Amino acid sequence: MNQTLYRKYRPQIFKDVIGQNHIKIILQNEILSGQIAHAYLFTGPRGTGKTSLARILAKSLNCLNKKANEFEPCNKCSSCQEITKGKALDLIEIDAATHTQVDKVRENIVENIKFAPHNKYKIFIIDEVHMLSTAAFNALLKTLEEPPEYAIFILCTTESYKLPETIISRCQRFDFKKIPAQEITQRLKKISDLEKIKISDEVLKTIALRSGGFARDAESLLGQITALLSDTKSTSAKPACRQGRATADRKEITLENISAVLPRSDIYSISKLVESLINKNASEGVEIINKLVSDGVDLERFNLDLIDYLRKIILIKVNLKNKDENISALPEETKTKLIQQSEKIEFSVLIKILENFISKQTQIKTAEISQLPLEIAVVEICSFSAFASKKSYWTTAPVRRSPALPAGRFSEGGDKLQDKNKIKSENSEDKKQNTEIKSEEKIKENTKTEVLKSEKIKTEIKKIGLEEIKKSWPKILKQSQEFNHSLPLILKSAYPFEIQNNILKLGFEFEIHAEKLKENKSLIILEDLLKKNLDEKIIVKTKILNKEKIQTLKQELKPILVEINDDQLNSIADSFGGKVVE
Repeated sequence: MNQTLYRKYRPQIFKDVIGQNHIKIILQNEILSGQIAHAYLFTGPRGTGKTSLARILAKSLNCLNKKANEFEPCNKCSSCQEITKGKALDLIEIDAATHTQVDKVRENIVENIKFAPHNKYKIFIIDEVHMLSTAAFNALLKTLEEPPEYAIFILCTTESYKLPETIISRCQRFDFKKIPAQEITQRLKKISDLEKIKISDEVLKTIALRSGGFARDAESLLGQITALLSDTKSTSAKPACRQGRATADRKEITLENISAVLPRSDIYSISKLVESLINKNASEGVEIINKLVSDGVDLERFNLDLIDYLRKIILIKVNLKNKDENISALPEETKTKLIQQSEKIEFSVLIKILENFISKQTQIKTAEISQLPLEIAVVEICSFSAFASKKSYWTTAPVRRSPALPAGRFSEGGDKLQDKNKIKSENSEDKKQNTEIKSEEKIKENTKTEVLKSEKIKTEIKKIGLEEIKKSWPKILKQSQEFNHSLPLILKSAYPFEIQNNILKLGFEFEIHAEKLKENKSLIILEDLLKKNLDEKIIVKTKILNKEKIQTLKQELKPILVEINDDQLNSIADSFGGKVVE
């Protein structure tokens, strides 16, 4: 049975593990000194070597041929080979994602830990440990707290924040990091040489960058590419090559023929597009995008790479170009171009451009014309009004000075000409000052008149009293019947009790009546009726009052309330879906 590349070339010794030197050094020193912890916690992103390193540690601890001053397992003794084949009795691997229940923990750990190992240690590797249930964690906790001398636990997880603090505090924690692209490229090169795969260095670098720092993802991508581009002769004579199978008849793999697995995105086109944005050349930018479409480039992938390219410019501007491995892995020509472009554009503009392309990412997926969102982004960025600013938003360009007059051209009367120019300039300055003074005076006069008008308006506003409202209230109740059947009933439950600055407060006993007044434009109708009867704009506010206050208001308004006959009351009740109760 053929194996995938990441399984076939899984690290078997510490030396094979890439990108985790900070962890390897500590573990190796612990093995040499014999100071082994009873519990380890390996946490970090997927595909960075957590489970592989856990198995290598288990091999090294139980290796039969390992000497006192060595830390690497021999991979030849019976113990090492059993662990490699997955048949070792002293290594118990548990997938917590499928064994979440407390019964599985008791069965696999609590019961097994009682029996002494065949070799020196009995090692438990619990993968995806964060998936265990609370009860399972509680069952594990007691065993983890006081394990036998021969028991070692290695907990692996991608989400350590989900683990209880009581578990974390009993473990020696190691945080795995993403692997630099350069180290992934070197490993892919080693695998391709062992598999006799003809593949260009550009493809390997592209795979390493696309993997995002995850070695397993990079090896899977390499396997897909080699399987896809295997020679047709070999596939016709033999069964179809599976992922990772070594064949000597494969063609050389280049960037041009991997678009099916890795959607092509040209770094040169990205650089050229950014250059057109810096030069505010919209026509060139749109032309580049349309050429990408005609060449069959995936615009979603292109936009993501463009966003990443702009991010690199930000990193360069903050002097992190040597610290970010994505930049250091780029060709020198691309790095030089990035540095040049970073010097031509300001931070604020760069951030706005980046935000623009980020917002277009989701639009590309749903757009009828796939290139349209990117075309709009280019036009927006290249136009002055794109970010609501009249000034040029690029780095300030040097001001062009008018060319100096040739010597001797105005030799005769040159001084007079200069004097005339001085007089003209002085006169123009005087005129400017006069016009500025006049405009200032006009502005002051206009502001004074506006203030006077506003003061007159304030004095002209007629203040309405509560007594006037009460006198007009029966009339308003009667008029409200013409607009809305339910409004009179609502107003019959409303009691005007306060008015200040023409803001009328209506008291209600029940909140439902106050809410009904705000629905279906009833409040607007009431304010219109108040204005019609009082010749003044009245704003109505509602307030829920206690029963005592309502009773006193009822007594005050009783003599002037409009009586509503039974037919009207029944029609109002019907509009609410109710009936009149005696």
